[in-house]
Amino acid sequence: DDEFGPKADENGGNEAASAACNASVWLYCLGFVLTFAPLFAKTWRVKKIFNIGKSNKLRRTTISTSLLFGIVGGLLVIELSIVALWTITNPLVYVRKTLVEDRFGNPLESSGSCVGENSTTYIMMLVLF
Repeated sequence: DDEFGPKADENGGNEAASAACNASVWLYCLGFVLTFAPLFAKTWRVKKIFNIGKSNKLRRTTISTSLLFGIVGGLLVIELSIVALWTITNPLVYVRKTLVEDRFGNPLESSGSCVGENSTTYIMMLVLF
């Protein structure tokens, strides 16, 4: 495993893998917001247009593209603030655990994962947002 890359520490951690764990959270959240925030903003614009038609007065209303960019930007700032708080306070750490050892104590099979102390709290904040 570590033959060509950075060596693991005594706990099975790997600094490059820990950085990749945190980068995956940033990239996932960034992609999610940049996909769904514009859809939300466009849906909101359509709702506003149809609600104008339901009112007794037919008035001309302008919903600018810059307003939609503001909505997307606001949602992006909120999401990235939560992820930044998560990364600063409780960054994810890559941990490798030995599953099977040979008779000399050498690992034959192992499994690695990204672990954080309060990951559930931050995931719930992102889900509820």
